[in-house]
Amino acid sequence: MKRLTPKISAAFSRAFARLRRPPRYWFKIAVYFAALVCLPVMALEAVLWRSGYGNFPVYETDELIGYIPKPGTAGMFAERYPFYFNERSMRNQPFRGDPTRDLLLLGDSIVFGGGITFQPEERLGACLERVYDGGQVWAASAGSWAAVNELTYLERNPEVVDGVKRIVWILNSADLGGRTQWKNPDTHPKAKPVWLGWYLFNKVAPRYVGRIWPGAKASASSSREFEAPVHRESLELLAKMPDAIRGKTVFLWYPNKREAKALAEGEVVENYQRMASAMASIGLVLNPFPFDQRWGDACYMDSIHPNPEGNRVLASMIAGMLEQAE
Repeated sequence: MKRLTPKISAAFSRAFARLRRPPRYWFKIAVYFAALVCLPVMALEAVLWRSGYGNFPVYETDELIGYIPKPGTAGMFAERYPFYFNERSMRNQPFRGDPTRDLLLLGDSIVFGGGITFQPEERLGACLERVYDGGQVWAASAGSWAAVNELTYLERNPEVVDGVKRIVWILNSADLGGRTQWKNPDTHPKAKPVWLGWYLFNKVAPRYVGRIWPGAKASASSSREFEAPVHRESLELLAKMPDAIRGKTVFLWYPNKREAKALAEGEVVENYQRMASAMASIGLVLNPFPFDQRWGDACYMDSIHPNPEGNRVLASMIAGMLEQAE
């Protein structure tokens, strides 16, 4: 041990001697380290922006409508998936309604489309227009909107209400809850991010938390059982709905995957019964899901949103329901 002590002391002396370098030396080290870290990050950012991963919808916000796709915007995500919103935040060309033929499709992410990687013709509005025996189908929506947000849209756009013959208003079991407000830029960005790579990581990583860290809990899924919320504010506002809206609106309930499975097995879905009863108390009819054998698990891209094939089947079912109602 006595023999090792001088050697250890000498090693420490040499190490401290290296630390006593001139500032110029440490400046060079800092520059090299920054280059080693920053250059790959900057290169990744450049590739992501160049590849179109920063081209996605952005939103405007306020306390009443919560959030809405910024009107008059367009882009192409990943240089493969185009999107566009007209002057009324619809996924359509500029609004030119025909009150004798046209239809407004209103809702949340079921109408908006559950994935940014859908082509325009794969979304529900476009699918419905191909099978609807009428005029143009206009689609107004935003992901996670509640019924009160959607009512605000109608009240702010009376020209749209007056410019269509019929409104098909799609509601799921969470939509009679309170007004949905803007929460974070990961789901509804108000502007392009400063660091695109970090933004995309934060947006995508939670979907795979359970796969990467099996012990971690992912966010709550709409496939779980829950009691449909019925907020008094929602019912009071819907009860005051102008006759111009009420007289041309068809309310349609849409099930998540668990609820659709119950329907297929002939079970009573309590959430639908709860919502339909609440709406009936204010003089509104919530139509049941027009279920047929084409609808099943294969129509969902996740626990609630239809995939492109699901949109085609759903559009056909809606068109059949409207034809019977004529």
